[in-house]
Amino acid sequence: MDNAETFTVESKDFAQSMMTIDDWKRLAVFMEERSLSEAAEKLGVSLSQLSYHVNKWLESGVLCVVREEKRAGRAVKIYRTTHQRFFIPFALTSSATVEEMMLDIARPVQDLALRETARILRQVGDGWGVLWQQSEQAGGVVGSISPQPGSAAEDSLEVLKDQDGPTAYFNLAKLNLTHDSAKALQKDLLALHDKYQALQDDEAQPYIVQLGVTALSAEAGL
Repeated sequence: MDNAETFTVESKDFAQSMMTIDDWKRLAVFMEERSLSEAAEKLGVSLSQLSYHVNKWLESGVLCVVREEKRAGRAVKIYRTTHQRFFIPFALTSSATVEEMMLDIARPVQDLALRETARILRQVGDGWGVLWQQSEQAGGVVGSISPQPGSAAEDSLEVLKDQDGPTAYFNLAKLNLTHDSAKALQKDLLALHDKYQALQDDEAQPYIVQLGVTALSAEAGL
């Protein structure tokens, strides 16, 4: 078993049954050695439900029995994934296009991020709406979720900016940049990700971080 390498999935049935983050969270529990009961307890599912998935994973070669332990007079199987990195070729997915595949993967996380951001906005105050305004820098009109200008609701923004306030920031911005500036931004975003990746604490508050920059074609219409 080599956990340093990437396992390339070759079974179409397995690939198409493992296309959601919840599917992979179940399998990922076994990236550390666990018995079936230990994994079921961690996931909060029944033994019979998890046993069904485990049998499928064993058949597909992504899970194996590393040993058996005697507990209370009986042998208990200890499982672990064969690898810690799994690659599914596009041809084995259920997606018709690469765009559809990206949306299938990204949409659940993006939906979660937006729902949680909205929850925090409601928490810090009322009076939220959409602010549309001309932006020469962005080359057109831009819209943003904002409290009503000139109202007491604007204090909500100060709560978010305050060091002791909740953390929530979501922004999609159009920037007109030279190729060199765009590549510099890409490099900065990667460095920013690496910086905070190194500061992770498994016992701390989880956050969703969205970082990205993409060139727009003339057909994009933004």
